[in-house]
Amino acid sequence: MGFQENANHSSRAMKGMARVGPYRIRGEWLGVVMMVGLGCTNPPPRRISLDPPLSVAPISQGSAPLPAVSSQGIPDVAEPRSQTPPELDPRPAEPFLTPEIHQLRRLAQDRILGKQSPPGPQAMPYGPAPTADASVGSDAGVVTQDPTYFGQYVPVENEAALESFHRALGRLATARRDKKDTKKVRMLAYGASHTQADVYTGYLRRYLQSRFGDGGQGFVLLGKVNSWHRMLDTKMENQSLGYRHAHYKNDVENEPLGLFGAAFVGTTKNAYGEIIVSHDSPNTRFELHYYRQPKGGDVEIMVDGQVVATVPTESETEEPAYYGFEATAGAHAIRVRLVGNGSVRLFGITAETDSPGVVVDTLGIGGTRMPSALRWSESVWADAIRRRDPVLVTFAYGTNEAGNTAMAIAPYEQRVREVLARLRRAAPQTSCVLMAPFDFPLVHDDTLVRRPVLERIVQAQRRIAKDMGCGFWDGYAFMGGAGSMKRWASANPPLASGDHIHLTRLGYTYVGIALADALMRRYDENPRYWAELSAQSP
Repeated sequence: MGFQENANHSSRAMKGMARVGPYRIRGEWLGVVMMVGLGCTNPPPRRISLDPPLSVAPISQGSAPLPAVSSQGIPDVAEPRSQTPPELDPRPAEPFLTPEIHQLRRLAQDRILGKQSPPGPQAMPYGPAPTADASVGSDAGVVTQDPTYFGQYVPVENEAALESFHRALGRLATARRDKKDTKKVRMLAYGASHTQADVYTGYLRRYLQSRFGDGGQGFVLLGKVNSWHRMLDTKMENQSLGYRHAHYKNDVENEPLGLFGAAFVGTTKNAYGEIIVSHDSPNTRFELHYYRQPKGGDVEIMVDGQVVATVPTESETEEPAYYGFEATAGAHAIRVRLVGNGSVRLFGITAETDSPGVVVDTLGIGGTRMPSALRWSESVWADAIRRRDPVLVTFAYGTNEAGNTAMAIAPYEQRVREVLARLRRAAPQTSCVLMAPFDFPLVHDDTLVRRPVLERIVQAQRRIAKDMGCGFWDGYAFMGGAGSMKRWASANPPLASGDHIHLTRLGYTYVGIALADALMRRYDENPRYWAELSAQSP
């Protein structure tokens, strides 16, 4: 049974530190296990004496039940915590972990890695904090790390910027406890190829849903924007449709590109875009995002070959529009097919459950840069943002910008600030986080060397996040700073690919674990506080 809504649906900062003080990890990272192969002359990886040691039984993929979770979306703890705001200062040196959280992390890891996931309760801990490198000159905040470690815990700077996100999680946890309906908690993850892979975002989706409920897959394009475009649990296909986005298309300017920053367009009869959801999909509610325009053609929505609705896209005015429909849970091929009587512009489909929970929209386009968003129609993007109503938006860019070694930082800063200003105009209360890029070395005379512009981009993003009221997560410091990409690519099994740009599935899972720990640290310190605070909100 379909339901329709065709309308233009509109409706803070700690100073970045150049150095993280040394600390000792008290908990394991139940995430990535590997043997390190960096060459016969290098020492084996250090092991930290964990205090106390954690023993968690291995979880077979998809077979073990989840541990009991409290009303705060966190496994029950022995003692209640005080109802005071979690401290923001000093900067936290480690994540907040419990044995039950470890188990949920492991379950999410297994769902992402499958047979690649290491068996048993072994774990690789976070490495120690890196130190500032004084040889860099004027580039403050550059880090180097002990080469026998891979990754370290990096907190979100300006954790207060996550308040809307944490309040929403508290509200959701309380509603699930009381078996009351509530709106979903949605996270939008923008980025380039690191994000497009849907691995670190896939981990976030699985992990948060295991704690707060499965809200569904989220937004999916009706086709691939490049040959390596993929999503976990969902396939995308298209035939006889062209695609538009602001990276490769030089003629894109103020173009309606919806939520994702991409659109599929066409006029040919029987051309289509399609998503195929897996057999274990819990999604039952779907919504087509499209564009109404003069001389727009009709489209047919088909579920497993049967037409369930015909949607006209013709309108006297140009405006984004939405059409909702339902299907049973489980495997489906959902196709949007052109009738052939006019021009059609399709943005994508959202797939969600009929229950409260978390939704993570993966919105990455390989090769793109954050300022590219300024070439999207702001009004159309803002309408889609308000439609999705996110409580957290992350932006993971910087690698492609660093490809221009002579890039001027001041104009870059100005453009990134304007993108965030657009977000603030569309969703003033939404939490936002800038994610700094990973190490991206230059090749000089067949040798990998430091890329200075990358470090300037990291520091620019730190300044921007502070000024614009967003959190900042330093992916460069997490990875280990200058030279860390080579170590990740040389690990056994590899954590990064031989191009010294992208990570492997294992490496991106590692990122997902670290990012989730950072995003959740302040919430997990005192979940009852956030539940009570959310109850006071309108």
